[in-house]
Amino acid sequence: MQLKSLTLGASTVQPNTNLTATLYLTSNADAYGRTVLLSADSAFIKVPRSVVIPAGQNSVQFTVEVGAIYVETDYVVRAQLEEKVLKAVLHGVSLRFADIDFSSDPVHSGDDVTVTVTLPNAAGEGGVYMALSEEADPLYDRNYFLNLPISLGVAQGDTTASFTVKMASVKEWTTVGLVVSKDGVDLIERVVLLP
Repeated sequence: MQLKSLTLGASTVQPNTNLTATLYLTSNADAYGRTVLLSADSAFIKVPRSVVIPAGQNSVQFTVEVGAIYVETDYVVRAQLEEKVLKAVLHGVSLRFADIDFSSDPVHSGDDVTVTVTLPNAAGEGGVYMALSEEADPLYDRNYFLNLPISLGVAQGDTTASFTVKMASVKEWTTVGLVVSKDGVDLIERVVLLP
C-alpha cells in the first residue's frame, strides 16, 4: 500500500481561507492504520504534521489553513508515507489589492504630486473605496503629504482613481510612505522627498 494521490480542494486560493484536502492510498490501510507525514513550503500555509488513515479506509481529509499572502505565487503541500512523497501545488492570490504610483520619484519640497491607485480588475457594483493615510514617521510627528484626502473611490467599471497632494518642505531628504487601506489590509508605497 502506497500513497496514490493528494488533492487540495482548489488549485487557487484567497488569503485567510481554509481548504479541505484529501489524501488517498492505493488500497485500504491495515489493522493499525497508516500515519502520513505532512508539510508545506511556506509559513503562510499550515497543515497538520501528520494524519492517520484509519484501518480499513483508503483516504483521509485534513484542513489546509491559508494565512495572509502578500505575494502571488505557488505553494507546495507534501505528503510522505515511507519513501513515497506526493506534492500538490496551490496558487496563492495576493492580498495586494491595488498598485500605487506617484507621478514622480523622487519628489521635491512643495511639489504637487499626483498619486494613481490601480485595481487589478474593474470595480464592481457600487465601486471600491479605500482609506488614505500617512505612514507614521518614527522620528518626527509631522505630515509630509499636505491636503491628503481621507479616502479614495474607484467608480464602478473603472480600474483607476487619482488624487493630487502637495508635499511638505523638508531641510534634508527623507523617505515618506502613503498608506492605502481596504478590508483591514494596508498597502504602503514610499517615495523619496528631497529639499
